[in-house]
Amino acid sequence: TTIKAVNRGEARACRRCQLTPKINRYEQSFLSNPGLCSSDHFGNLPMCIRLLEDPKEKHEHLNRPLMVILILGSVILICTGPFGFMKIRTFLTRQKQNAPSPQWKLTTFHPVNFNVQDILSCLTNNNLIGCGGSRMVYKICLDNSNCKVIAVKKIIDGLRMDDMLEKQFQAEIETLGSIRHANIVKLLGCISSSESKLLICEYMEHGSLYDWLHQKDLTSTTEQLNWPMRMSIAIDAARGINILLDVEFKAKISDFGLARAVAKLANQSQSQ
Repeated sequence: TTIKAVNRGEARACRRCQLTPKINRYEQSFLSNPGLCSSDHFGNLPMCIRLLEDPKEKHEHLNRPLMVILILGSVILICTGPFGFMKIRTFLTRQKQNAPSPQWKLTTFHPVNFNVQDILSCLTNNNLIGCGGSRMVYKICLDNSNCKVIAVKKIIDGLRMDDMLEKQFQAEIETLGSIRHANIVKLLGCISSSESKLLICEYMEHGSLYDWLHQKDLTSTTEQLNWPMRMSIAIDAARGINILLDVEFKAKISDFGLARAVAKLANQSQSQ
């Protein structure tokens, strides 16, 4: 018969007490030992349901389910990790695409048949025809029956104006848009956001007068500036700062009055 001691407060292993036939057992033999139990029916001792486990064995039994859970979790993570990564990446991409775009404002000074998206979608490197400093010029052919060609100048990009400069810029633009003169390039409109300013102008087919006078290879074209043309250009231009030529080599002044606002913005960005 195995007599086993059970601690009430803790789960400890006890020594096994073997009672041999040489030792007499009586019901009073184990009085005042409430923690004892017996493997068979003996006196008033309660039956032992099972022997207490060894602490090491119990610790191993507790760790075994934890190890199984960790292994299964690792396998699931390895199998589903790439799929989850792709789902998260797709979600972030969609969030970025659906993010609110900058608030663009279109101000027109002449009748036009385009909107903001028509212009922004054409601001690509394929349409870039000139750049200098912080300015870039794009040649855009609007999708209509006449394929009207316009020029878009990005004069400010990535710089935020303060309220005073913003008001001054808008005043300058409205002044330019109200001008009607045969020798001033038409300002068709302006597209602006908090950090970008786009001027939409009539396109001048023959470009800058400076190119014709100094850089353009006149031997490669049948058109040259003869003296009557030069005289006409000089009279038209007078003291224009930036002179462009239309299809008939007629001189027009571009960016009239914008130099001050752009220069102040450049000085402000350098000081920051």
